[in-house]
Amino acid sequence: MKRILFLFGKEDGERINDLDAFFFPLSVLFQNLINEYYSKNKLNEIIIRFYPENYYRNFPIVPQGQYQHTKGYYSYYDTIDLDLLSSFDKTSKYVYLWRRACSIMKGGAGRIDDELPAVIDNVLERGLALNLNPDFNLIEKRFYVKGSEYKVYLRIHFNEFTMDSLFCIEYNDKLLLNMQLEEAANGAGFFLVMYKNILLDSENKNFVLTGSKEVDYLPLRVRIPDLVSS
Repeated sequence: MKRILFLFGKEDGERINDLDAFFFPLSVLFQNLINEYYSKNKLNEIIIRFYPENYYRNFPIVPQGQYQHTKGYYSYYDTIDLDLLSSFDKTSKYVYLWRRACSIMKGGAGRIDDELPAVIDNVLERGLALNLNPDFNLIEKRFYVKGSEYKVYLRIHFNEFTMDSLFCIEYNDKLLLNMQLEEAANGAGFFLVMYKNILLDSENKNFVLTGSKEVDYLPLRVRIPDLVSS
């Protein structure tokens, strides 16, 4: 999986954690679309850092506006007007940064792989077509139980500064269960890797969500809904 990070800082180099968290869902959307369109192993991590012009005056050794790519790790220090960014509403902030990040990636993509510029074009357009909605199914499975097909998935839903995990069951496109499991702050990386799989138990009575042993409610057994009463 390619890992994408958008990081923000002040002119003195101090990180702006609120902006990191605010744009974390956008970086996850970028990550998921890159992984969807690009399967080669030439790209492992992308970090784009956004700093104001005065930061580069204070730290002239920092490679402002230069692409750095080494063994699958790609980074870029961009210049951003934080006052301009703060004047936008949420939607405009997302669109502005999405277009900027895609432009940065495309500018250096050809140095990594001839196919990558076209991939970035696809990512740009697909993200806009999704209205930059970062919500996604982390795990999705289909099960046949007594002749009925269920779609079962673990969905990640993003809020402005937090994200939720939701265990969902559908039958015939009807949502039978939408159970919130946990909430975490945007940027909590473990939250996106602690769930592993969804299984059907040996008695065909429960769906089982598996994951890290560090999460006390996993594995989670969820009774298969009764379609007669549904």
